Amino acid sequence: MKHKALKRVICTLLTAVLLTMICPLNAFAASLKLNYSSVSVTKGFYVTLKSNYTGSGKVTWSTSDKTVATVSSSGKVYAKKAGSCYITAKAGGSSARCKVKVVNGKLTLSQSSVTVDEGSSELISVTAKGSHSLKLVQGDKTIAKGSWVSPWKGDKIGLNIIGVSEGSTRIKVQMSKYTEIYKYVTVNVNAVEQEIEEQEGKTSTILVDMTTASVGKGKTTDINIYSDNTSKVTVTSSDTSVATVGTPKWGTNGYGTVTITGVKNGTATITVSASDNTSLKKTVKVTVSSDGYYEVSDTAPIKKLVSDTILQWTDGTSTKYMLVPAGYDSAHANSVFAKETGKAQYYAVYEESPVKVASNDVISSFKVTISGQSVTRFVLLPAGYDTVRYNTVTSQYTGKYNYWIIYNASPVPQSTTDVVKTWQASVDGILYTRYILLPAGYSESRLNQIIADDTAANNLYYAVSETEPKKSATSDTVYKFTVGTKTLYILLPANYDPAKRDTAVAKYTGSYSYYVVYTEKPEGSMSTDVVKSWKKVIDGKAETRYMLLPAGYNEDFYNSLVNDDVNSTGSYYYTVTSTLPTKTQDSDEIIRWYNAKQGVYKYMLVPQNYDTLKKNNTMYADTGVYEYYKVYSTDPTSKKLSETDQVIEFKDETYGTVYILVPKDYEQSKLNDAINELSHK
Repeated sequence: MKHKALKRVICTLLTAVLLTMICPLNAFAASLKLNYSSVSVTKGFYVTLKSNYTGSGKVTWSTSDKTVATVSSSGKVYAKKAGSCYITAKAGGSSARCKVKVVNGKLTLSQSSVTVDEGSSELISVTAKGSHSLKLVQGDKTIAKGSWVSPWKGDKIGLNIIGVSEGSTRIKVQMSKYTEIYKYVTVNVNAVEQEIEEQEGKTSTILVDMTTASVGKGKTTDINIYSDNTSKVTVTSSDTSVATVGTPKWGTNGYGTVTITGVKNGTATITVSASDNTSLKKTVKVTVSSDGYYEVSDTAPIKKLVSDTILQWTDGTSTKYMLVPAGYDSAHANSVFAKETGKAQYYAVYEESPVKVASNDVISSFKVTISGQSVTRFVLLPAGYDTVRYNTVTSQYTGKYNYWIIYNASPVPQSTTDVVKTWQASVDGILYTRYILLPAGYSESRLNQIIADDTAANNLYYAVSETEPKKSATSDTVYKFTVGTKTLYILLPANYDPAKRDTAVAKYTGSYSYYVVYTEKPEGSMSTDVVKSWKKVIDGKAETRYMLLPAGYNEDFYNSLVNDDVNSTGSYYYTVTSTLPTKTQDSDEIIRWYNAKQGVYKYMLVPQNYDTLKKNNTMYADTGVYEYYKVYSTDPTSKKLSETDQVIEFKDETYGTVYILVPKDYEQSKLNDAINELSHK
């Protein structure tokens, strides 16, 4: 008995442990979702349900009432009879359901109200699903009458409404078999003065069955039209890049159809007019839209499934977006984007040969196997392109990497013994981390030679990097700036040239600012902009400097900036400028003071542990005025602020003899603070 009791205790404990382990897994299981939580379907039709499940297992589907609706293994729901039921999807330990309401039929009118003149008519379109047996219940026939325009076009039929006399009435469109399904058309008839006018055979009537229409990209829809002179009717689109129109197809008694094709997202106006009567025309506003994949849009689309990806392209002035499914083909996405925008991008893979941006561009091609078939892919390259970058994009697309090839992204090893080595190099002003895939037992001397050749040809300084670069020397600094939400970096040497740094930023962003010194000629954004240049001697060599200026710029301000640049020693720290400097590090400080002689504020960038004496001496050199309670390396006696001022002189272990100007009745505490400030360094 004791053994049985002990077994029961052990089993109970094991069960509790297993439940504790299992419950968290269920709690963290991804929630299954469907593209509809409820949907209405006409009997005899179907709707497809989709789930967000991306696991390895299958999604199972079931219905709560097979007599109302059934569901296939792919989520296609078939409506059987009027009523309601639930369709349930299960996968990965989670489930979701959609309420399905089946209706006998549906009626849709292109217009719910129309206004016509006495003796005139208006054509609208009726869409009927579930039954084509319709009847008209006329309102006041002395005001308006309705009649059908045969034949049916799919589920659509035309309804012609004729104005008889001034007033308002309603015409009821009803399904003969399902009398509970109906729609009303409100008809307003305006009175008109009867005028007898000789038409001489001119077209006098044109009707369309709708004023607005919608169509999907790559899809078609028809509008019904009527004319008393079909040979003179023309149909045009205001924007054929959005929607195109076909030639009217005429039936009997002057009724016909026109097919509209959606080309791309947007709106266009379709005009039906008479060539022999220019005052006679009807218009239809067409909206082309699509919520499908591989569509270029100005706003970020909403994901259909959690596994979807939203791509974006930025050209410096605007951003475009595209929704793509899991496992999408980047070459197809790039080709669609290039066609939509009319511009291909360098170092991007395309499924079709792209159009060159410049005449000396290079288009390279390579083969890749997709879904068991060998296909050709293309890459647009600039003249003198970076071979390493080309190798990277093609290997990333194919997923195949080779030994002893330099890449700009980490390659995928071919075996567990492979080795990946890295270093940094600059190409076209961009700093890249370089990668190379090596087999086990690789030659160290061969690797060192490859790295030496690559870095020798590419200077690390003044290059923009998406990752923080490693310093080549302890005196180097790393400059940070942002473009949108991206943080970028530039490695700078000691005593760096700020003009080279600002030029690197401008070249990367494609945006040049006014009153900034550049080492390359900037591009203005306005036709009235001015570019000025001057020479500066750097390391014994005269170099050209540039500045972008707006129309009507301040000549004195410009000259002061040129003077600042020419007299600058090269280090941006402790340099007096007339514009607010940009911090190199977040810990930097900006000193600001007023130059009374020039009537302007001046600035100086200093590091966190700045040299107080150097800062004070620089400010005095700019203003020519000594201030109270500041330490200087030169004697201020000759430039006292008052005859009663005193000059305190003392010895410092680091700086030697230093001086402090104080008023007659000076405060000892302030003097002590000035002396102690030297330890700020």
